[in-house]
Amino acid sequence: MRWDRSGLIVSETFDIIEQPHYLCQFFWRFSRLSDPARGYDSTVEAASQAEENIFRLSIQAHLLQQITLDPASDAMRGYLNVHYKPGRVTAIRMQPVANGAGIPVPRKLLISRPICIPLSPSGRCTRTYWAVVVDETDPSAAPRDVWLLKDTWRIFDSSGARDSADGEASDGREGSIMQHLLSKGVPNVPPVVDHWDVVAASDDIQSTVTQRYLDAAWVSKGGDKYRLRRARVVHRVHYRLVLKIAGFDLLQISSTEELLYATHDAFKALLEAYNRTNRLHRDVHPGNIILYRDDTADATRSRPRTGYLIDWENSCGVNTASSAGSIFDYEPSLQWQFLSWELASGVSKTHRIMDDVESIIYVVIYCGMLRLRCELARDRMALVEGFHVLFDTKKPFTDTNQGGGGKLNDILYLETTNDIKWTSTALLNWVSGAYALRKSALNPSHPSDNRWNLKSVAQFWASFFAQNPELPRDDRAVNVMSREVYFSCAAPRIALGTVFQPTIISQMQRSGTLVVSDLVRGTKRARTEPNTGATYDFATVSMAEEAGGSTKKQKSDGQEPAKPKAGRSRGGRSKRGRVVIVFKRMILHFMMLASIRGHNVRNVAPTCEYFYAIGRLDLDIRRRANGRTFASVTDGHQYI
Repeated sequence: MRWDRSGLIVSETFDIIEQPHYLCQFFWRFSRLSDPARGYDSTVEAASQAEENIFRLSIQAHLLQQITLDPASDAMRGYLNVHYKPGRVTAIRMQPVANGAGIPVPRKLLISRPICIPLSPSGRCTRTYWAVVVDETDPSAAPRDVWLLKDTWRIFDSSGARDSADGEASDGREGSIMQHLLSKGVPNVPPVVDHWDVVAASDDIQSTVTQRYLDAAWVSKGGDKYRLRRARVVHRVHYRLVLKIAGFDLLQISSTEELLYATHDAFKALLEAYNRTNRLHRDVHPGNIILYRDDTADATRSRPRTGYLIDWENSCGVNTASSAGSIFDYEPSLQWQFLSWELASGVSKTHRIMDDVESIIYVVIYCGMLRLRCELARDRMALVEGFHVLFDTKKPFTDTNQGGGGKLNDILYLETTNDIKWTSTALLNWVSGAYALRKSALNPSHPSDNRWNLKSVAQFWASFFAQNPELPRDDRAVNVMSREVYFSCAAPRIALGTVFQPTIISQMQRSGTLVVSDLVRGTKRARTEPNTGATYDFATVSMAEEAGGSTKKQKSDGQEPAKPKAGRSRGGRSKRGRVVIVFKRMILHFMMLASIRGHNVRNVAPTCEYFYAIGRLDLDIRRRANGRTFASVTDGHQYI
């Protein structure tokens, strides 16, 4: 197998006894590859102890600038822990910059823990970090500037430079797009420090090669059954972008006031990017709106942190000569939850500026459900259902993503929004007013009543702020925690950044995250809001019970299920720890695979290694006398 960010190439099977020369030839060739050819990034190295100290001090100083907390408090240590892990600081070489004498000065970016972690081994695989810049000619230990680093694998444009929608040349890279927006005066777009394609060796850049072999004679297409002909395999290049704005994502809002002002800042960026450069963003979601407090601003100022719109990688220019509104049809992105109703339902195939504006409405509702005080949060299952209906629902048995019915019902009847019952009536008024504008476009018999346009939306924002000069500033509530067992649906997982990472029980208790109980389904824990005294009940559930006894041997050929081992009760403890089924559906699929006639432990070993890699689970594969296999999953002291 050969992996890169474009895909996987798998060789034909061969008999290692009868054809050993294949394996020998592989090792002979691999031993002569250079480090970059083996996938090693030569631009990355371990940071020194002095550089690690600089990184820690710089992150601490930046946090004090962005949030008002006691430097010695547990909360501040928690924020620091998000970006810094002791002994795990990495240095990335940047492009040299000329000093006053014109001499190139080498620079490094120090990073530790990523904010965003990809869950797929292919695609863009974007990671973002708070990064500290170090000038190698400056030996001082003083704190440095903290910037935002985006490390990704962009799609390579073989045409090179091309004209943008407003007639100016652009190479299509995200940094170039953002620099062009800034040159045209588009507000609330972060300044670009630098951006570059990562060098592999000599003058080459790090890029994928899978796409070169799509049309090779030895490639098996697999027929329509495997859809290889329709697979999107593209040329990707390793790319880094550094921005001056290192802030917090929108889910770190402190209040209704900050949510509405930050999303208004993002709306202004969308508006001016469209008016001045004919560009659409096409990927509006909570992770792409950054909250940032300028160092010149007063912490006690009346206006909250500024919202900056980032991630212009998926943006496109608008063909103003075409009535379609966009130079190419829309392709669904990973952020299904925030698509406009028309794009999600398939009514429209072309992305327009008002689709971006409609996404902002869903961002406001989404963040309000997760992070602002509301009555719906008291009923956990009702909150889950609200997320599912409004953000996650798709039509079953279709080849493409289609849905949006919950969004349409909310636009027409406020079906989900009325059930949320925020303590802030101003937020509900804003959502109702925005929906009223959107609803006006759904009556084709009265086109003159259509007020769903940029001008009307801008006027609505201005009127709303004028009528509500004092918005709530203390109504934040953590309604959903990042590893809460009930919230396995896609929307909260994507925005909360939940990844498959083990956490020991003591850490989960310290962080306030729900501990999954192995006792009785339906037991509850309560949390009291410090500001209002309201009590919220969190139901916990046994993962083993939730799995429905998946650890038992599958029935087959009329056999009875295997009895549990002596000394182990269902949901209880054994010498190896509690039996917890984490990936229920994945494990069931694995067991089905293992039970197929002819499969044995040797055949399924790569699958076991994959599960171990992504979840660090202990997969115990046992052979049975009847020639079949079964799997049990134990977690010892770790949780996912």
